[in-house]
Amino acid sequence: RQCLPEWPQNGFAIHRLPDEQGPGIILLLTVEHAHVAEVVSACGRLGVSAEKLASNAATHMLGYLRKDVFAGP
Repeated sequence: RQCLPEWPQNGFAIHRLPDEQGPGIILLLTVEHAHVAEVVSACGRLGVSAEKLASNAATHMLGYLRKDVFAGP
């Protein structure tokens, strides 16, 4: 949330899965436009904090949003 402060609060959701479905974090950022949706994903890994994971994904999404082309980062 801190990396994308201009996004509305209702633009964020946390979905927790049962522990038996496995450990780990996956982050999906989605932006929908009239004719396209862009999804940036990030998978957690050992030694990388959740905050760093979120910061990296947000950086990629901001890179996409700042471009005037129809291709993601």
